[in-house]
Amino acid sequence: VHRNLRELLTEAVRVRLTMSDRPVGCFLSGGLDSSLVAAIAAKLVRERSNGKEKIKTFSVGIKGATDLECAKAVAYWIGAEHHELVLSEKDMIQAVPKVIKRIESYDVTTVRASTPMVLLSDWIKKNFDTTVLFSGEGADELSGSYRYFQNAPSDRHFQEESVRLVKDLQYFDVLRCDKSVSGSGLEARTPFFDMNFVNYYMRLDPALKRWGGKKNIEKQLLRDAFNPKDGERGLLPPVLLYRRKEAFSDGCSSMERPWFKVIDDHVNSIISDIEYEERRLQYSINRPISKEGYWFRAIYEKFYPLRGVVVPYIWRPKWTTETNPSARLLMGESSEH
Repeated sequence: VHRNLRELLTEAVRVRLTMSDRPVGCFLSGGLDSSLVAAIAAKLVRERSNGKEKIKTFSVGIKGATDLECAKAVAYWIGAEHHELVLSEKDMIQAVPKVIKRIESYDVTTVRASTPMVLLSDWIKKNFDTTVLFSGEGADELSGSYRYFQNAPSDRHFQEESVRLVKDLQYFDVLRCDKSVSGSGLEARTPFFDMNFVNYYMRLDPALKRWGGKKNIEKQLLRDAFNPKDGERGLLPPVLLYRRKEAFSDGCSSMERPWFKVIDDHVNSIISDIEYEERRLQYSINRPISKEGYWFRAIYEKFYPLRGVVVPYIWRPKWTTETNPSARLLMGESSEH
């Protein structure tokens, strides 16, 4: 299984590299998915050019973001030409209306994650000749690696939820990635969505994809597949190969002041409790359950009035009492139990 996963993902990256005659780069958050894709791409580019070329990698975050430091470490390890966009909280908040207009969604997790991605894509378009960007999208849905999956009652429930997420990607992460990037005139390529990889990975016994190892960590199977033999230099350093997942919408900010808290402070400063409780009732479809959700929906309605049905439902974790989709809050909940 490990060998098959390595070969299929490597081939998925190779095919997408050879099919491009335009400058190629990689989105790099420092998480497992984008790091594996970037590491494989960097190795293939280096081999193809006899060591003369380096892959470009791009990361984004508010100053102090956990992703910025991890991405920098990965880029150093794989020998990439790394670039990072450091944003302020004001940059992120001011971009939200533009982001909602571009992605045509008011789903909370989608807007949160799209904001840094839109700003990074615009920055790349303005400052670099790179037009094709590799991304790690899709691995979480295929792997069942969102934090709430550790609470799945059974292997069957785990698999059914993974299949549901894959089928609904068009409304959430695929939509986010595609519209965020293409709206800047760039092209996103997603090796984890390679059909050969998807067909093999989704047919594996879900028990193999359940949280495991000494750390009870997600994607244990995928991590182990790229764990080098003793004495070998791996595609990624062990500390990053086994870095616990952090959602892009969290990792783009610091642990002390997460992105969702920045948004909370802003909406509390512009929306009163009375306004929220009264005006959220006007929406019969996907009625907001937070000021953040109401703010996103109100902006969406200005651009796309009476089109709320386009979003089939608001993405939320299952098997938990936590309604805020931040993985950091789910991590806190799981540690208490």
